[in-house]
Amino acid sequence: MRWWPNSRSSRPPGRAAQHSDVAASRIWTTAGAADLRDRFLHVRQVSEFLAAPLSAEDCALQSMPDASPTKWHLAHTSWFFETFLLEKFVPDFRPFDAAFRVLFNSYYHGVGDRHPRPERGLISRPDLATILAYRQQVTECVATLLPRMSAQAEFTDFTALLWLGCHHEEQHQELVLTDLKHLLSKNPLRPAYATPLPSTTIEPMDPRWIAYPGGLVDVGHDGSGFAFDNEGPRHSVFLQPFELACQPVTNGDYADFIADGGYRRPELWLSLGWDWRQANGLAAPMYWQ
Repeated sequence: MRWWPNSRSSRPPGRAAQHSDVAASRIWTTAGAADLRDRFLHVRQVSEFLAAPLSAEDCALQSMPDASPTKWHLAHTSWFFETFLLEKFVPDFRPFDAAFRVLFNSYYHGVGDRHPRPERGLISRPDLATILAYRQQVTECVATLLPRMSAQAEFTDFTALLWLGCHHEEQHQELVLTDLKHLLSKNPLRPAYATPLPSTTIEPMDPRWIAYPGGLVDVGHDGSGFAFDNEGPRHSVFLQPFELACQPVTNGDYADFIADGGYRRPELWLSLGWDWRQANGLAAPMYWQ
């Protein structure tokens, strides 16, 4: 999912002390406060769009310790802007609810205490309506603050944090869908997240492998545009020659692998993978029906 050109939302950001990208802030300083405001509002709207098909009950459930309820994602992304932007740049700022500072902190140890991740599904209160009101207040405060900050000396720091916050929220948009997929898969009624798209049969291409020579290649952020702190520094790595298939793996490929005993033959697995398959008693990929 990429809701904005050139957005990156594959990994969580690092420590709060490292949450600054001067190059990215210069992009938005040049582009102007109005463009950045539109960018921010768009990201906030997408999160609410993703939650729109869900009931309040859907939004409150947590299907495993590594997942989070949609309600928590909606609140945490608002907590981020409130904690790192509004508290820093608004004089005498008063939070929506002081208890949210702990309740919706994720792993920002430098900010203070946090509620245990495996227990996020136990937060029945505040209810969804309160969380949506919280989001609205934070969104309005940031949108109102932005044009005022454009004339301040701190605008570069402000835009860097706002730019980071937008990418951070896009990460959680991906997590909303990932966590929902797991949640709904646990329901024996097999509910759909939204109206399904018509299925289309695609004829696979003839199997073909594309060879790559390998060699010395550069990986990591090249210094232009936005990046999280764990995407650098850029460095060189050596790749052995390798091949890739000409198309993604299909459901038919998975079916053939299963029928051929792929989940019963240890010689087809690396040792750690086979141990994982045995420990979990797997006979097919997750979500396979």
